[in-house]
Amino acid sequence: MIRDFLYVDVQRTRSLLAQLGDGVIEQYVKRTVLDDAGELGASIFGIGGKGAWATQESYEESRSLKDLTFVVFQEAADAQGLIVDIEPSRDPSDWQSGAVHRQLQEGEILRITGDVLITDPAYMKARFESLDDFLTALIEMQVHGAVEAAKVLGAAQLASLQGQLQKANAGQRKQIERKIATAEEQMEVEARREVEAQLGGAAGMGQMRDVMKVLASFIGEAIAVRLLSCGLDHPEMGFAGSLLARDAYVQRERDELFSRYGSILRGWTTVVQVAHLPHEDEAISAVEPDHASFDQLVSGQAINRAAFERTAAQLLRMMATIGITEGPRWPTISVVPLAIYRNVPASETSVTTR
Repeated sequence: MIRDFLYVDVQRTRSLLAQLGDGVIEQYVKRTVLDDAGELGASIFGIGGKGAWATQESYEESRSLKDLTFVVFQEAADAQGLIVDIEPSRDPSDWQSGAVHRQLQEGEILRITGDVLITDPAYMKARFESLDDFLTALIEMQVHGAVEAAKVLGAAQLASLQGQLQKANAGQRKQIERKIATAEEQMEVEARREVEAQLGGAAGMGQMRDVMKVLASFIGEAIAVRLLSCGLDHPEMGFAGSLLARDAYVQRERDELFSRYGSILRGWTTVVQVAHLPHEDEAISAVEPDHASFDQLVSGQAINRAAFERTAAQLLRMMATIGITEGPRWPTISVVPLAIYRNVPASETSVTTR
C-alpha cells in the first residue's frame, strides 16, 4: 500500500518503534540491482538499533526515510494490536455526555479516518497581512481614479478659482489658494468616502482588520489539527492536537497546503496517541480560579513557590476554558498526532503506450 504523507512525528515514532523490539531505521541506502528480467532498479533500506540517520541526506531522502519509519512502525504496531481503529460517534450528545470519553484510555494509539481541519497561524497571519495590503492599495488606486474624475467634473470651479488667482492682488491670493486647496481636499474626501462605501464602508473594513488582528494574536504559533468527528458545525466535538515544527513537512509546504487540499482534508487518516481525556467538571471549576490562593502567594518575607505554581495552573486552565489559550477543553479530546496520510488508490485500468 502506498501512502501520501502530510506529516509524521518521526521522533516519537522512532521511540515507539524501538520499544517494539524492531530497532529503528538508521540509514537509507540506494542500490542499483538487476532483477531476473535484467531491469535496473530497487531502493533498499536498512533497519538497525543505533537510532540516527545521516545528517548529510538530502531533503527528499530525509523525508522518505521518515515516511518509511512510520510505515515500519505501523506494521509492527498492527501486528501486536497496539493501534485501535475507531470510527468516532457523529452524534454531539455522545460527546457532551462523555460516552465517547469512557471508551478510550490515555496513552492509547488510535487510527481515525475522516475530515481534518488544519489551522496554520503563520500562514493565516501572512495571508491577513497580504489581504490588508491589497485592500489598502485597492482603495488608494480607486481613490486616485475617483479624485481625477472629480477634478474633471469640477474643472469649471477650479478653472474659475485659478482665473481669480491670476487676477488677485497679494492680499487676495492667500484666500483664493486656501479655497483651491479646500476644494481639492473635499474632492478627495468625497471620493474616498464613495470608494469605501462601495467596498462595504470604512467601519466594515476596520472591523475586518480588528478580527484579523485578534485571530493572529490568539491562535498562537503551533499548527493546530482538529479531527471533525461531528462536522465543521461542531468542531469542539472531536480530537485536537498540534503539529511539531518539522521542516520536512508542512513548514516547507505551508504556502501550497491550502491550494492543494483546501481548508479541510477530506477522508484522510490520522494516527494519534491520546494525551488527555478531559472531564466536564474540570472546565466548570476552571472558569473561576480560587482567589483565596492569591493571599497565600507570600508568607511573611518569603514567596510561596508552590502557591504561585498552583495559581498559574488555575489561570492557565481558566484561559483554556474561555478559549484564550489552546488546551484540552471539554469535550475536545487532546491527542498527539503521529502521522497524517491518505492511501494512494491503485488504478483499475492499465494504459499501453507504443
